[in-house]
Amino acid sequence: MNSIGKKKNEYRVLAALLLLAVVGSLLPLIIAGAYDVPSNDDYSFAVDAHLAYRKTGSVWQAMKGAFGQTVTSYWNWQGTYSAIFLMALQPAVFGFHFYRITPFLMLLSLLIGISSLMISIFDRVFRCGKTIGLTSAAIAVLLCIQMMPSPVEGLYWYNGAIYYTFFHGVAMLSFSLLIEYVSVGGKGKWTALVLLELFLAGGNYSTALCSAIIWSLTILILIIKKHRSWKRLLFPFFVFLIAFAANILAPGNAVRQGGMTHVPNVLGDILASFRDGARFGLRWFRLPILGAAGFLGVVFWTGLDECDFTFPIPAVVTVLSFCLYSSMFCPPEYAMGSSGPLRLKNIQYYTYIILVLLNVCYWTGWVNGRRKRDRQKKKVMLIAGAGCLWLAAAIVFLRSGAYTSAAAIGVLTSGEARTYYQAAEDRLSVLEDPSILVVKLPPYPCTPFLLYHGDVTTDPQHYVNEGVAQFYAKSSVVLETGK
Repeated sequence: MNSIGKKKNEYRVLAALLLLAVVGSLLPLIIAGAYDVPSNDDYSFAVDAHLAYRKTGSVWQAMKGAFGQTVTSYWNWQGTYSAIFLMALQPAVFGFHFYRITPFLMLLSLLIGISSLMISIFDRVFRCGKTIGLTSAAIAVLLCIQMMPSPVEGLYWYNGAIYYTFFHGVAMLSFSLLIEYVSVGGKGKWTALVLLELFLAGGNYSTALCSAIIWSLTILILIIKKHRSWKRLLFPFFVFLIAFAANILAPGNAVRQGGMTHVPNVLGDILASFRDGARFGLRWFRLPILGAAGFLGVVFWTGLDECDFTFPIPAVVTVLSFCLYSSMFCPPEYAMGSSGPLRLKNIQYYTYIILVLLNVCYWTGWVNGRRKRDRQKKKVMLIAGAGCLWLAAAIVFLRSGAYTSAAAIGVLTSGEARTYYQAAEDRLSVLEDPSILVVKLPPYPCTPFLLYHGDVTTDPQHYVNEGVAQFYAKSSVVLETGK
């Protein structure tokens, strides 16, 4: 076997081992999903769809109910049309036990989005092959999932996760498709881009703003390079801009903004977003990320022999990366005067991880190109050594108990997940009893960190209480606290 074939086999083995690590880390999360139950806004947004399905048993009627909720929200609450439609179709609309598919859907969106994007960048842009792209994707997936700021809001709470995690996964898929279309063309890819951009324009504002920046930069680079595909990309980009404008200009946005105390200040909020980017970037750069970045840098370095990409102006790339990452903080700063809730922090963190890893590889490629390349005979030892350092860093950090899979194993082995779910089923028997119109629910006996995201209150007029009451056609629902 020649050296090129041997090298490819080595990277295939590495990619396979990392993929096994990804699969192993996901198993506890999916098992924990069997104990997932709806909460908070899951009910209020899905009332029309659920009642329509309950009355008719028709999925089509449920979708009509979801469309009605989308129209109502557009005029009275928020213009994110595609997100509201999906929120209104939360899995429990079709049956309480269907809700357990929530973490599976969110994990799938992240896996597809991150993997497609990283493979496209490493294969089509850096031109170093799909295998290293798959390796980088596995590393990114592990970091994004295991160290996300809020697993419950990113994976297990449908309403928050569909709005942020799911849409961000779709956005990464669209960026991958954009790269593939520029590289090889294809009418099918172009059509898919149009549909995806129409969908993404109706999602959360941070992802949409990030998409607008990436599209603008891509078209500008193509114009500079005199690549003819930029003209064909104008139509899907204009579709996105028009649909995004319809989202931003929705009457409901003004209604919602009227309830905010923050007075928007464009310049001040942009500066605040850069401050947030620096603050959270430093906070999130922990030991496992440092180890993973070093490991991927070594893997990339040893695989650059056949790469003909020159990695120009790395400093400019890093500055643009920081600007792109910081833009994720701009919408919440403009609307609320803050860096955003934890469910938004998740996608800010995903973006941060992807850009950190890409910048490590970009600078590695640039440094490699500045020196005379030589074939190193101890590549396997270099990769193994870097891998051991990353593993050591990950094990040291494990003591904090902050990994998502560790939290999943904890709620499963302690019995908390089962106890929590049994209590939810006991409540369900009361909520689905047509003879009980005034419902008093006992508190949950435990609130697992990974699964619990709020509950009804002692106030029957609280929006969560009202949402649950409407969802199950009750006169009122209240939390029973005893004396």
